[in-house]
Amino acid sequence: MCGTVYDGREGWPIQRRGFLEEDHGLVAGFNKEQWEQVARDVVYKGCYAKFTQNQDLKQALLATAGTTLVEASPEDRIWGIGLRKTDPRALNRATWRGTNWLGEILTKVREDLLNESFGGREDFADY
Repeated sequence: MCGTVYDGREGWPIQRRGFLEEDHGLVAGFNKEQWEQVARDVVYKGCYAKFTQNQDLKQALLATAGTTLVEASPEDRIWGIGLRKTDPRALNRATWRGTNWLGEILTKVREDLLNESFGGREDFADY
């Protein structure tokens, strides 16, 4: 995006977050509430760009249709479920320790791409 090539899923949101977050004193004036208001939209746009620019990744994401996508990270209770994928609690949404924002965003990207494939395009600016 914006002429920059990102290798992994975290490059885009981290770069965008850097404009808002104080990270070890490198960026002054971090406002957590402001970041939380835009974070999901920033990550959605980055993920959408990633999966529309790489057909192999797009096909891999589309192949997950019908499944629940999760970020199985025991350390991440915001973007992930706060559990390892091998933890039995990871199989039950009611026992997750995190919000799974990344899984929800990837699911939204997948739905939007599927809708586009069938000629209907949803407005994803609301995310």
